[in-house]
Amino acid sequence: MIGDPSRILGELDKLIVKAVPEVRPSLVVALAARLAQLGAVLAVPTVKASAGTVPAVEDRLLTMPEAAERLGITEHQAREMGRRGDLPVVTVGKRFVRVRVRTLEDWIRRREGATLSRAGGR
Repeated sequence: MIGDPSRILGELDKLIVKAVPEVRPSLVVALAARLAQLGAVLAVPTVKASAGTVPAVEDRLLTMPEAAERLGITEHQAREMGRRGDLPVVTVGKRFVRVRVRTLEDWIRRREGATLSRAGGR
């Protein structure tokens, strides 16, 4: 256990105040980015490994908006690809569709060398 979160945040505040004023804005941006990364890691289910608890990132199920964002397409396009069977999806219950991180990464890797004619012409 690292300790009391309020104490840790207090120490962080002291470090920010000690920083040179010109550096503070970039420091805040860097801290915000790091906080977002930590939030993403903490939101991921974990599995037990020999070295302790490790995030099971590859087993996480993405929502369709998350999958679409990773692909750089709209949610509608991602859903259509899933309906056609072009994008591997996992159905959760009757209404929810997800995409496994590992499966999406493998799917992208298999298509990285595709030409426009093999990739569907777009």
